[in-house]
Amino acid sequence: MNLSTRLCSKIIHRSESPLLAEVDRLREENEQLREALGLNVEIPAELGLTPAQRKLAAIMLRRDRPTREGMHMAIQAIRGSRKDMTDPKMVDVMVYKMRKKLAPMGIQIQTDRGFGYFMTSESKAKLRAIIAAAI
Repeated sequence: MNLSTRLCSKIIHRSESPLLAEVDRLREENEQLREALGLNVEIPAELGLTPAQRKLAAIMLRRDRPTREGMHMAIQAIRGSRKDMTDPKMVDVMVYKMRKKLAPMGIQIQTDRGFGYFMTSESKAKLRAIIAAAI
């Protein structure tokens, strides 16, 4: 390796180092945000919920009063760029179907009119017990 090649290699390495540190910092921040939103909670597939419904259940489990808009954004994030934007009413339909599937287990989803949906602390405790038993 000649001198100019080694010099170029050192310059490139120095310029990459701050970028790599920034990527690591952003990955950590992303992980913290996913945790705060409840996107890292794994709801067992045995509950009969679709992947999107499981994400909404995880959000309701993690947050006290998630907004309908926030839940809609989570659905869009799951769908990614492979499909067009969905209607925010999709959240209402999904919650309706989730209620039917979770009610036999004693898990209830309440409506916070004009804001969103939530689970009572009793329902959250039941869902956490189901998750713990599935692990």
